[in-house]
Parts: sequence; structure tokens; C-alpha cells
Amino acid sequence: MTDPRTFAPPWARWTLATVLGLTLLRLGVLKISPLDLLPDEAQYWSWSREFAFGYFSKPPLIAWLIAATTKLAGDAEYGVRMASPLCHAVAAFALYRLGTALNDQRLGFWSALTYLTLPGVTFSSTLISTDAPLLAAWAVALVAYAEAPKASSLRRSFVLGLAIGIGFLAKYAMAYFVLAALLHALWSREARQFWWSRRGLLAIAVALLCLLPNLIWNATNGWATFGHTAANAAWNDAASDTEGAPIWIASQFGVFGPILFGALLVRLALLRRHPADLTERFLLCFTLTPIVVVLVQAAIARAHANWAAPAYVAGSIWVVRWLLATGRKRIAAASIGLHLVVALIFYVYAAGLASAPLPKVLDAPLAFRRGWSSLARDVRTRSLNMPGASIVTVDRKTMAALTYYLRDYPAPLVIVPTGPVPGNQFELTQPIDARTGAHGLLILPFDGDSPVTQRFEQAQIVGRLLLRIGTGRQRVYRYLEVTGFKG
Repeated sequence: MTDPRTFAPPWARWTLATVLGLTLLRLGVLKISPLDLLPDEAQYWSWSREFAFGYFSKPPLIAWLIAATTKLAGDAEYGVRMASPLCHAVAAFALYRLGTALNDQRLGFWSALTYLTLPGVTFSSTLISTDAPLLAAWAVALVAYAEAPKASSLRRSFVLGLAIGIGFLAKYAMAYFVLAALLHALWSREARQFWWSRRGLLAIAVALLCLLPNLIWNATNGWATFGHTAANAAWNDAASDTEGAPIWIASQFGVFGPILFGALLVRLALLRRHPADLTERFLLCFTLTPIVVVLVQAAIARAHANWAAPAYVAGSIWVVRWLLATGRKRIAAASIGLHLVVALIFYVYAAGLASAPLPKVLDAPLAFRRGWSSLARDVRTRSLNMPGASIVTVDRKTMAALTYYLRDYPAPLVIVPTGPVPGNQFELTQPIDARTGAHGLLILPFDGDSPVTQRFEQAQIVGRLLLRIGTGRQRVYRYLEVTGFKG
């Protein structure tokens, strides 16, 4: 009699082929893409030129990754961004292993493919940000946490602690993982026993050891990164209404996908009628914790769409597991199909293979990545006509873009501080002074007057630049020749 396993789908090989195929496609798109670095990406690149255990607004891992990839592939945009699709590939492989451990290889394959095609991951894979390494570390930590309590050795616990520590070095949002683990421990006796055992204590010790250098850096630098993170939450500027919460919820249909996020909400509504089993409770904790925390943040003040991105690591397995278990495989397949179509269109435009104008809403993710190199070329040309002049900026975005795109230009590049305390890394490391402010080309990122001109003895308008960056979008810059910075 024929062994039925002979006809079992080769899920592992399918996962390997899918993840490698999509990752190579994404690397190819990055290689030929004409899109400029965003100011945040340019800022991270500027950090990568000097090794440190911390930077003004982010932990250090993003700069370390860029330093590694640019050493391999050069300082062009491709070299700066190439770590992103690789990190997402790591997360997808981790989800395959987690899905296999929780159920079977079938769930592992579907979970990996679902995650890899999420709209948020598609967008994230074309730029370098702290989200990509955070999601990779989060996924590896989830696998280790699922396996460590039953492991015969301490290796899984070490990996768990290492992944948590690396996650914190990527982005402090890894704190959501700690909150989710605490919630799970309240729900699971096995989890409580694990955290109080030598395995759990080893994981905690390793995580703290990884984070320790960054804590020391912050302590010796006025807790700069922690202060910026707290300020970014903007609780002091809380809105008087809660419009932010509905808008943020709506944005999650774009991050997770309309079908998947709809299915997530339906499953939540059905929890009372069909209670979660132990596996689903585990996935619930690591899905809902980031969503609830950021939803509260959105209700109090503001929240960006990507702030709860870690939720959709476990969320991909949770929703797909429920769809497969209830005979709704076609819904999961339809979601993946829709996301692949969206990804294909996005990559065609991101690679510069299509020039037909897109609607303003759809063009937005691309428009913000245009024009920065054009600005730098124009600034270089004008600066050549002003020998000995510094290039003076007043905002972080312009400063970051020019730092990258004028990286081989010898003129001093400085920024005018906005206050007595540095507001960003550039104000900390490249502030204007009497020497660089003696004669400069001042760039204002708007077409109008600015009180900053009063900080110079003389300021004369010498030009204007209009950049059309996409459907219905443009940037306007005003140039002034300034002398005699007053301090």
C-alpha cells in the first residue's frame, strides 16, 4: 500500500523558494530604483559613518546594518537599503518555523507567505527603517519563546534573550514584546514556570546584557534617545478629541491588508462564542498587545500607521490559522493574491519601469522619495558660485538629505539650532558657529520669510527652487546669501 506521505506537499521547499524568490525580486527593485533616500534613511546613513552604541533618536542597530551593507555594496541607495528585504526574509523563515511548531508545515508555509506579502512589508522592503530589523528580531523571539519552555537545553533561552535584546537595539517598541509576554504569563501556568526557571532568567539576563551598552550610552548622553522617544509620543500635545483613534484603525486595513484585518476583527467578535485554545491565546497576546497600546496612544495624542507593525508577525499566523481551521482557505488565498497584485504594481513604479501618473493617494509612498538628489544638485551648483561659503540649513530633513547627496562635496554643511537644547543629531554634531556662519548659502524649505534670517547680520535672497515630486505635490525652497552669524 502506498504511503500517503508520498503525496504530502513539500511545504519546506515551497517556503524556501517563495521567500528567496520574493527577496531576490525586492533586491532587484532596489538595485534599479531611481527613488531617492528619504531624509530618515539619509540620517541613518550619516549615523553609520561613526560607530556608536546609540544615536539621538534611535537605538544603534539601524546604523550598524547600514554600515555593514554599504561596506559590501557601496554608499548608493541600494547599498543603504539592502538590509531591509533580508530582515523581512528572516522574519518569514521564522514564521514558517513557528507555524510548523504550533500546528504543522502547512500553517508554516501559509503564515510565511502571508507575512511576506503584507502591504506594510511590501512598502517596508523598499526602504531602510527600524521596523525591518525589529520585525525580524520579534519573529525569532516568538519562535524561541514558543520552544524554550520544552527545550532540553538552554540554547532556546539564550536565543530568546538575544532576540529580545537585538529587538531593543533596533527599536524600543520591542517593549511591546515584554508586555505581551507578561500578559501571556498571566494566562499560562507553563509560561509563569518558565520565566521563574533558570531558562527564563537566562533569557532575561542575555536581553539585559545586549541592551546594557545602549543604556550606558544614553546615561552619558543625557538620555537623548529615551527623551526623543517620549517626546515622539506627544502626550503633552494631546488632542482634545479622539479622531486619531478611528483614523489609525482605518490605516491598519492598509498595513495588514483589508481582508486580513477584517478577518482579525471578525475573529475577535467571535471569541466569546468560540473561545481561544492555548495556542490561540499565545498568538492573541502578541497580536493584540501592540494594537491596544498604540490604539490608546492614538486616542490620547497621535500614532503613525506602522507603530503597531509587530502585531502582524503573530497576527499573520493567528488569522491564517483560524481561516484554515474553519475551512476559509480561499479567503486567505484571496488576500495573498490581492497583496501580490498590489506589490507588483508598486514595484513596477518603484523600479521606474512605469511613468503613467498615479492618483495622488497611491503616488504618496513614492512622491516623498523624489526630489532630494535634485535639491542637492541645485545647491551644489549655487554653492560653486559662492566660493568659501558654508551650506546652512534650518531643518532636519533638508540637512539629512544634503548630508547624503553632498557627501563628496567639500563645503561645510551646518544647521542652525532651533533652541538652546539640540533637537536632533545634526544640531548636536554639526551646529553653525561663528566660523561657518561668517558666509553661507542659507536654504529655507518653504517660500517665505523666516525669523532665522534675523540671526545673521545680512541676508539677501539669491534664488528659488520649485520641485514637482508627484501627482499634485511639490516642494519649494528659497535661497539666501547670509553673512555674520550672531550666535
